[in-house]
Amino acid sequence: MTKRLLILVFTITSLGAFAQTYTIPGAAQQPAWVFPIYFEEGPGLKDTIYLGYDPSASPIHGPVLGSIDTVFGENFEIIDTSKFKAFWSSCCDAIHDTVIRVDVDKGGYLGGSISFTKGVLPLTVKWDKSLFYSAILPYPDQSPAPYAEGNLGFGHPMHALEADSNCCNPLAPLLITDTLSLSTCKDIGCCRVDSAYFINYCTNQNGPITGLLFTIGPWTGLEIFDDIEDLLDEHSQFQVFPNPANLEVNIINSGLGSMAPVLYSSYGQRITTQVTVNGPKSTLYLGNLPPGVYILEINSNLATSHHKIIIQH
Repeated sequence: MTKRLLILVFTITSLGAFAQTYTIPGAAQQPAWVFPIYFEEGPGLKDTIYLGYDPSASPIHGPVLGSIDTVFGENFEIIDTSKFKAFWSSCCDAIHDTVIRVDVDKGGYLGGSISFTKGVLPLTVKWDKSLFYSAILPYPDQSPAPYAEGNLGFGHPMHALEADSNCCNPLAPLLITDTLSLSTCKDIGCCRVDSAYFINYCTNQNGPITGLLFTIGPWTGLEIFDDIEDLLDEHSQFQVFPNPANLEVNIINSGLGSMAPVLYSSYGQRITTQVTVNGPKSTLYLGNLPPGVYILEINSNLATSHHKIIIQH
């Protein structure tokens, strides 16, 4: 079944020096960095899985001999499917009907797909925001920004609920940060600090919990502004439309001078796109790009602005 993914981009600000250290239960040796993910489903049942980083971890995961790091607590285990359980479905062994609930990687992008047994919505997901500031992570120091950010995708019928009871657009980015005000969040999309709350089609009714996609990579978030008006006033010379976009997105420069648009993926990878220029209007062609959230950077001789672009075909 095709799933729409809601990308939750974690750009969380706090002092990494005060990050708590977590451990993986039963591990003979603890990884350099441990990131627990906590779940609580509708009737109140709870579960926890673990993501970790260690430079000596295996780069391969799955039912392959020698590919799991048992020393760090990665083990294939049989779970009671009659109970609420979470597990890394990208690491399961379908042949032996076993799963992995600990995933430790050696770098790059951490994490993967998460599945559940017997879960009922609503679902609460929690994490420790301070862990994104750990200097142990193999990512560049971009202080005062965190070292890492995360992306959390989910499939229908799950929708993310905002703190003010409005439902987030499942195609829009959900920014998790402790630096932006609620009014700012409404201009750029939904915001979170240390948890996400999922309901059934924005109705609060019970429903099945579908899979999640949780990955962590180097921080590539937007610049942090105290107020969205600072962003709008400074860069009001650019008009970007339509958004969400399908085959193309247009940029109109109402100011002086030339402009140079550059498109990035949510992981910060620069993407080559065809651009045509007609006077103050530039058009980026997006038809060959997969649906998702992208960052459009517009450089001119007066300013640089960033815009979140949603592509949906």
